[in-house]
Amino acid sequence: MEEVVPGVWIAEGGPGWGWSNAVLVTGSSGIDHLLFDCQFTAGAGHALADRARQIVPGGSVGRIVYSHANPDHTWGSVAFPDADIVASAATAAEMPAETQAPVLRRILAQPDPPAGSGAAYLQEHFGHFDFDGVPGPRIPTQTYKDRLDLDVGGREVQLLCVGPAHTAGDTVAYIPSQKTVLAGDILFIDDHAVSWGAPLTGWVRALDTLLALDAQCFIPGHGPVVGREHVAGFRTYLETVVEYGQRQASSGTPLLEAAAVFNARRRYGWGLPERVVTLLAAVYREAGVEGEAQAQLGLVGLIAAHGADLDCRDSPQRR
Repeated sequence: MEEVVPGVWIAEGGPGWGWSNAVLVTGSSGIDHLLFDCQFTAGAGHALADRARQIVPGGSVGRIVYSHANPDHTWGSVAFPDADIVASAATAAEMPAETQAPVLRRILAQPDPPAGSGAAYLQEHFGHFDFDGVPGPRIPTQTYKDRLDLDVGGREVQLLCVGPAHTAGDTVAYIPSQKTVLAGDILFIDDHAVSWGAPLTGWVRALDTLLALDAQCFIPGHGPVVGREHVAGFRTYLETVVEYGQRQASSGTPLLEAAAVFNARRRYGWGLPERVVTLLAAVYREAGVEGEAQAQLGLVGLIAAHGADLDCRDSPQRR
């Protein structure tokens, strides 16, 4: 873990699927501290617990805040059996619909799934994670609707529900004394974003909420710590996808064709450009286009199909 500002420590996951950030907030007094997200596996959760004990000897993580329901931010909670779990009511309601650990383990164990399939894609990007000891996330013990103010050892932490955005009930945490925002997956840096079905226009509004806060330091759910200019740039990116997607939806362009034309890899140079298809799918659904996948595994199939198309278009034979 690295201290970003006094009392705020990040365990940066790195680029790629599943490598999420976790943030430890230590109080200016007291021994109970807050963990914002807890990464993907039991092993990662235990490593976070060990590091927290090193940072604050004698202290403990008394509360975990889920930024949203996705497993790469919640499954590490099994390493904190005594901590209270705080989430928005919308996140708590969404958690049963998340891909469950036994289902993911079965998919990862499939022998030789067809190339370009969702199962093959999941094995490529998630096969290196060890999900032993992960029955699933701990269920929230406290929920809130719009805002919840917490006292973390004398440090004020404001939880704001800004969803639907990336998911149905995204939470960000604002620490006024440090002018710092823990953004969760409202903010992706260096990789393309992924949407799990919430309206993309809501995501743009959520970024407006972040930019309206008196903050200079923003910790994303994936990627390095950034300043306000990166938040504004990410907002512009999503707005570009929204405007493009609305035009393509109104003209009747098939989703995968629209994603191919957008050609995210050449426009931005970020990782995982195939995920743009999920952003466009959200725009298409908001525009009333029927038939687009909504469940997580269906969206993974779309991602895999678009990724295969990008690989084909970028092959030497097509240059």
